[in-house]
Amino acid sequence: MRINNVVIVVTSHIAQQSISDVERAVKKYSPAIIAVELDKQRYFSLTHPEAVKKGSPPISKIGLSGYLLSVIGAWAQQKLGNIVKTEPGADMKAAIEIAHKNAISLALIDRDIEYTLKRFSERLSARDKWQIFYDLTLGMVFHKKGSALEFDLRKVPEKEMVKRLMEEIKKRYPSIYESLIHERDMHMADRLYRLSHLRRLARTVRDTNIFKHKKARVVSVCRHSTHFTILEIR
Repeated sequence: MRINNVVIVVTSHIAQQSISDVERAVKKYSPAIIAVELDKQRYFSLTHPEAVKKGSPPISKIGLSGYLLSVIGAWAQQKLGNIVKTEPGADMKAAIEIAHKNAISLALIDRDIEYTLKRFSERLSARDKWQIFYDLTLGMVFHKKGSALEFDLRKVPEKEMVKRLMEEIKKRYPSIYESLIHERDMHMADRLYRLSHLRRLARTVRDTNIFKHKKARVVSVCRHSTHFTILEIR
């Protein structure tokens, strides 16, 4: 998908296909910036796994619900990654490595993970808690045949499939949809918009050589050179 000078590469964090899609996009568009769906903390965790202390942020910072989500989410993603034999986050790691190898600036556009988990804890409604309980217990018993959305984990789901999935999440878990999807989408859209108007951002980076062109091309993935710059857009 391309919007003006921003090219959006739709990926799945555990799909092998995503790595190829990222590589093709960078080769085709030769971007000045690669933007990834990461914040500073998740970027460091992905690039320095050996230095990161295992576990989730403390409950005092993100709330009990946010803590449980981070633990269960990490477990589920690792489990699915093992099934398809792809390391979780392989798409973003590939983008980081390509940026590093080709001296392309990298932008971290996602919202701070601790703030996101805190928002999840604060906004999780009693209705959504009941819906989760129902789906994990009674819903399994009274599951309607043919009602599940099925797709190949090794591939990036089709646009229509993603749309249906988002609509289902919004309908069944509105507070979860708001804090984990909608708010983050708005945050990242704002960062991409600002990246597409680069002169406004010149003061935020160490190396401003990329700003000689008013609208340098941006490739967004929703990984040592002296010209390699990480842009943390605020």
